[in-house]
Amino acid sequence: MNFNNYLAKYFPALELKQPLFYNWDYGIRFELGYLSVWKDKNRTILNQKYFKSALYRAKTLYKAIFDINDNIIVVCQRYSDGRQKIKKRSFCYENIHTFTQIETLKIQDPYYEEGDFITKKEHWQRKIFYTKSKYVNYKNFLYRSIHYDFGYRGIEVYFINTTKNIIFYNYDDRGLDIIANNPKTLKPLYHFYNDWILDYDKDKIDKIFVNL
Repeated sequence: MNFNNYLAKYFPALELKQPLFYNWDYGIRFELGYLSVWKDKNRTILNQKYFKSALYRAKTLYKAIFDINDNIIVVCQRYSDGRQKIKKRSFCYENIHTFTQIETLKIQDPYYEEGDFITKKEHWQRKIFYTKSKYVNYKNFLYRSIHYDFGYRGIEVYFINTTKNIIFYNYDDRGLDIIANNPKTLKPLYHFYNDWILDYDKDKIDKIFVNL
């Protein structure tokens, strides 16, 4: 089963883009950056404890979902004006040590809005890796996502657990989204890491899981 067929079967009509949580019915949005990002009042010194605590939460949630032998799909996607590509020496290749198959797709800009001007060469490249969780250096991926706004812009990375039908997306230092095709799959996360759920979306998330 290829990537598009998988999504059509388990996540029909889902657009793989930000904000993932709002693009699907069953999900949880977790807060990662709960400390102050700045160490000083003048906002000139970054607080490294902020990044360490955010990374700790991201790694903990990842490990709660992905067992080492789970089959997963890693989707790396980025904007291209025709020159930028996800090359074999790129970050994604370097941190997925073994994979059984790769798909490369050119897709329309997922964030395109009517009236936006785009050239014929502009598109998004999507690189799809089929592998197992144990072959993915998830810690490096999460570190890069946590520092997305601090020097690592460029690539969106989605982890899809095809054994459990869960999608994990760490959008930046502020938080991450986890969605599933069956809300019962996420119920243990909801209860065990309830204190980490983003307050802004807490009411919406509670309605999904409280009486499940």
